[in-house]
Amino acid sequence: MFDRLQQLRRQKTILEEHLAWLDHEIAEAEGDSPPATIPTISTLPSAPGTTTTHTHHATLGEPEAPATTKAMARAEEIITQHKIAQASAPDDIRRGCLLLVVLGFTLLAIAFLLLWQFGPRQ
Repeated sequence: MFDRLQQLRRQKTILEEHLAWLDHEIAEAEGDSPPATIPTISTLPSAPGTTTTHTHHATLGEPEAPATTKAMARAEEIITQHKIAQASAPDDIRRGCLLLVVLGFTLLAIAFLLLWQFGPRQ
């Protein structure tokens, strides 16, 4: 029971930290003067078996736009690749189904010929 309570408190602090970050970003987008750093919440002892800590340290003067721009460009590139692959998917499926039908008939014909050649004689 204590581990469950500790895990719930840890999740609550993570959510509070995320809300503080959102408030900071909203204030920055509106042009208000947010505090010099994003408030971070001290890390609670994690539950047994977990070693990941979720802290976010950022100051206002940090340039994050180039990294964000690069990430967005990479995301658009990946989306474009998947759109191209998705557009050719019906053709690939049709070709694959046709290949399976031809292969099935070929195997059936071979089986018939083998039975005819080596089957029981009268």
